[in-house]
Amino acid sequence: MVIGGGPAGMMAAGRASERGKSVLLLEKNKTLGKKLDATGGGRCNITNAEYDVHEFLKHYSTAKNYLYSPFSRFGVKNTFEFFESHGLPLVIEARKRAFPNTQKATDVSRVMKQYIADNRVTIKMGAAVGRITALGGKITSVSCGSAQYTADNFIIATGGYSRPETGSTGDGFKWLKNLGHTVAP
Repeated sequence: MVIGGGPAGMMAAGRASERGKSVLLLEKNKTLGKKLDATGGGRCNITNAEYDVHEFLKHYSTAKNYLYSPFSRFGVKNTFEFFESHGLPLVIEARKRAFPNTQKATDVSRVMKQYIADNRVTIKMGAAVGRITALGGKITSVSCGSAQYTADNFIIATGGYSRPETGSTGDGFKWLKNLGHTVAP
């Protein structure tokens, strides 16, 4: 199960489904990728075009050790290949910023939505998770209103606090803190 229908949630759901998992994606908004559609002034600066993971991570001084593992598994080159293979080439602009060649964030969102549709991800919109239940340090279920969902694996991809008007309200931080995790800003 994936909680959060932004780019990270859609990618995680699509990749898990590609690998044979049955995936349910829960999104509290009425549309997927709401914040994504507004990024980069509506153009979506997808990534930085620095292909060397060590050079790329120099820009993330406090989190580079944490980020090394995911970026070494699916890095900048993979991002370019993903979008190109889905019909949306990227262009590199000043300071190695990569944008869709159409200059439209909505095209990035469209590709991501098509990706999860092609991989038969089940989506529940308007599914605001209110509570996460854990047993023995492992998440066992989530509640959305009167509905309760269980799964063997959970991915929390709810984003941070950056744009509350788009739904980025730090929900994942609150849930993890309630489960006893320490969340550093």
